[in-house]
Amino acid sequence: MKSLLIQLLLLIIPPLVPGLPYGALEDLYNPEYDYDEDNEVSEEVAVMKAPGFISETMNLVVNEGETIRLPCIVTRLQGFVLLWKKSGHIITVGDQILGNPDSRYYLEAKENGNNLVIKHAEPGDEGEYVCQVSAFK
Repeated sequence: MKSLLIQLLLLIIPPLVPGLPYGALEDLYNPEYDYDEDNEVSEEVAVMKAPGFISETMNLVVNEGETIRLPCIVTRLQGFVLLWKKSGHIITVGDQILGNPDSRYYLEAKENGNNLVIKHAEPGDEGEYVCQVSAFK
């Protein structure tokens, strides 16, 4: 059996997100109040905190044919979505496998995250897998 190297990296999207009407992602998480001409609060933006990763970065060496489970668990997923990338290419968004799905790849739902599962590991599965948190849902 051949051994395969699997790397898992965990990333939160960069602070500046193109297309958002805010200067930085952090602006989404600060409470803001708008006052009308009578000095009454007319709108309150809910306070949201960016999630942090509970899962840790890891390097795995697995044998060909084994099942691989890559965890991606965050402190809070509400209002966010997880993306999985393999070697820079997006392979999942939320609970969906993208492109021509390989039936060996699937997601196991977990509280505040998921596991990317790869059955019957083969040499083509070797590479860098990144779990990323996105503010777009």
